[in-house]
Parts: sequence; C-alpha cells; structure tokens
Amino acid sequence: MKPQETSVCATCAISKSTVRKGSVSSSVYTAPLQLLQADLCGPFRYDNYVDGRYFLTIRDAYSRCYFALVLKDKSAATLAFTNWILEQENYFSTRGGYKVGTVRTDNGGEFNNTVLHDFLKRKGICHEYTIPHSSYQNGGVERAHRTIQEKVRYLFYAGRVPPYLWPEALSCAVYLINRLPVVSHNDMIPWSKWKTDWNKRVTLDHLRTFGCAAYATLPHTNRDGKLASTAISGVMVGYAENRKGYRIYHPASDKTYVSNQVTFDENLFPLANTDASHKAYDFGSSAIRGVPSYPSTSGRLTTSEPSCSNPLDNSLCWSLTGFIITRR
Repeated sequence: MKPQETSVCATCAISKSTVRKGSVSSSVYTAPLQLLQADLCGPFRYDNYVDGRYFLTIRDAYSRCYFALVLKDKSAATLAFTNWILEQENYFSTRGGYKVGTVRTDNGGEFNNTVLHDFLKRKGICHEYTIPHSSYQNGGVERAHRTIQEKVRYLFYAGRVPPYLWPEALSCAVYLINRLPVVSHNDMIPWSKWKTDWNKRVTLDHLRTFGCAAYATLPHTNRDGKLASTAISGVMVGYAENRKGYRIYHPASDKTYVSNQVTFDENLFPLANTDASHKAYDFGSSAIRGVPSYPSTSGRLTTSEPSCSNPLDNSLCWSLTGFIITRR
C-alpha cells in the first residue's frame, strides 16, 4: 500500500488518543514587556493577617522576571493587572519607552472579561488565550507557580514561620528568585535584565535569614521617655519593595513595619514555638505515623513554653519570645 493511500484508523484514533504537549517555543524577545504571561494561584485556606486569598503571577518573557500580587478574590485580578501594566509602562517611559506588546493568559473569568478586553484594546495590546485544558501553552508562568510555591514552603520550614504569613513569604520568595542566576541562560540575573542594566552588579550582602529575630531601632519621637526601650522585637519577613529597608513583622500588634535600622539574631526564630507553627510542622513531617488533620486556619500566636538547654536561661528565653503570646 502506498503512503498516500493510507488513512487514519477511526477505531485507533478514538481508543488510543493521547494529549500531545507542545514543543518548546523558539520565539526570541529583545526587550521587556514584549510578552507578559499571567495566571492566578489560589485560593489559600489560611487565615492570614492580611485580606488576601489569591496571588496573581506575572512573568516577563524577555527577562524571566516574576511579579506576584496578593489579591482578596478573583474579581480583583483585572484591576490589579491593568494598574500593574500602567505602572510598568510609566516606569519604562523614560528608560527606553517600552510598551506591552502581548499578554498571554488562560480563559479564566478574571482575564476573559469585557473590562480587561477593552483596556487592552485601547492600549493596542494583543491578548492571547490558551486552549482550554492546555495550560502548557502558557507553560512559563505555570512553571513560575511551582518555583514560587517551592520557595515559599522552604521559607516556611527554614524560618519556622506559621502559614498565615504566606503573603510575606511570597514577596520574599519572588524577591530572591529574581536575584538568583539562571543557569540555563548563562547565569543571567532576571532583575538586572528587567532593569535593562546589564552592567549593574546585584549585591546580596543585605540578605538575612527569613523568620529570624529582628530588633528595629525606634526613632526618638516614638520612644516613651528617656529610659524607655530604644527598639522593638520583631521577625524578619522580607524586603521592602520600593524602599531600602527590611519588612519586620511585629506579632504583638499583628502589623508589619519597614525599617533600615535593624539588628538581626539569625540563630533565633521567635515564631517557632507558636501553636500555629507546631501544627504546620506536624502536618508536614508526621507521615510515618499517619497524616494528621489539616492545620486549623484560626490558630494564631498561642505560644508553647520555650525549651532551653540550661534551666537558668529560661527567663532569657521568655524575654525574647514573650512578645508573641497574644494575637489581638
């Protein structure tokens, strides 16, 4: 039988059909914002200290730089995405004049709606959709979700931080990923490529251990008298986005502050003895004896008694961790 006379066997096509993944894209991008890939991740069941259950991941195809925006619900994704585009185009208006060329998303309602469609049409931006159930067509941002979530889990366990602080861990994870070299691209630094400043050296001397004890010095105007404490105890949870400073979580007030006058103790993890941390660690490390119930989303800063090798040091342990006893 000649090849041109061969037809498709309908029985085999119906009974043996499999999903074929697409090939790696050969497209080459030469400037930031030429292609933006976006996707939504969530919801998260944790009762976090900020009002957010989702995060929107945006990936720049040229620089491989990631951005994550914490959202209250899916309906907030459209406004957050459009504002982000306007902000970045304004940033590059005096740094090359780059504009968003193409946006690639899935068919979720947060992207496939009239508001976003009209915005992109007015801006002259091409909107590409993936085929339903074919997330590999937007594989760059899908892989970014996995990379980001892996880093967040690592920060949780390494820093002994309860899961309700996931927004802070998320921001810190993205901050670190953007400053790590990409081995497959000749150790390219995504943040340097995004800023279009290849000659600028990315310094990492300021990095500190996530979740460690941090003592932020108070300005004189915030001190209660001459003999009052000159600093407050907190937890290092990341780096400020638009300032040169650290994000310090203060458990007693359940707020996060930004300061550049901070002393760190990278051997002490104040949130390690909270009830929420113990539940999270037990859930992730007790598979040998059976998987326990899922961590409660309402458990907060109930503190277990600190363990010290020297009984005489108990008072010191309580002085360092006592500020995390109460939540609200």
